[in-house]
Amino acid sequence: MAETHYKDFQDSLPIFVQRPDGLTWVGRHYPKDTEFPWKTIGIEYEKVRNLFYATQLYHSDRLSEEFKVGDGLDVLSISELHSLVGKINEKVKKATSGNKTAFQRKKCKQSQVVNKQRGLIRSWRSSFGELENE
Repeated sequence: MAETHYKDFQDSLPIFVQRPDGLTWVGRHYPKDTEFPWKTIGIEYEKVRNLFYATQLYHSDRLSEEFKVGDGLDVLSISELHSLVGKINEKVKKATSGNKTAFQRKKCKQSQVVNKQRGLIRSWRSSFGELENE
């Protein structure tokens, strides 16, 4: 099967680092041909799309099959998970328009235990995940 070359950015497909020297984002290095978990770490769609069109990132059917597909939370440290929760809660705050009761009900809770934090994020996504994409 021949490799499919995507000319347009597809946000539903995994993306991989194309730069020969890799890509460093917020202190974390992603080597060439490794998946770039932009949704998991909360990078804005426009920034990722710009990196894609600047040939820093690309789609690969071959690599997609090799990499485990999932939500990517298992590879994040507790500080990266907390950063993600902060970004989620900023979006929830905007969506609830200053209504404190609604914010308290819809916000993603935070924990110092790594596995519990992953569970809290997954639970929040199943209940209010549409707010993450606003």
